[in-house]
Amino acid sequence: MAQGLYHEEFARAGKQAGLQVWRIEKLELVAVPESAYGDFYVGDAYLVLHTTQASRGFTYRLHFWLGKECTQDESAAAAIFTVQMDDYLGGKPVQNRELQGYESMDFVGYFKGGLKYKAGGVASGLNHVLTNDLTTQRLLHVKGRRVVRATEVPLSWDSFNKGDCFIIDLGTV
Repeated sequence: MAQGLYHEEFARAGKQAGLQVWRIEKLELVAVPESAYGDFYVGDAYLVLHTTQASRGFTYRLHFWLGKECTQDESAAAAIFTVQMDDYLGGKPVQNRELQGYESMDFVGYFKGGLKYKAGGVASGLNHVLTNDLTTQRLLHVKGRRVVRATEVPLSWDSFNKGDCFIIDLGTV
């Protein structure tokens, strides 16, 4: 591992095979709980590290994902943290930039349940909705055959169209 000043989250990065996800919150790197892997807020930026056991140590794929509504500051912070984490891991990671709706096949392959694009984000001031909050009403626009993407859209007739599939979650009524 490289020497120098690094974010404290880097010490947990790539220690074992698997997936790790961080979100940029107020220009800081914050670990995302495994239960929320695959859920992406459109107003946020994320780092995703996929670590694989190789014959001589580990190999890494390091992605930074940008929601279509993330701020320029968050986008820049994600890029900077990606370069710093790459440096911390000895320059071994292959880096990828991922844009909402245009993710690489490698990236979407990490999330077997598909990707869920949720409204809001840290910078928007909106509260993130918990998946197990049974009182929240939401509308999901579902697209894709091989890679399923569910995007939270406004719960309004204007969100519907004739050709796509939608899920209406009315919460507890």
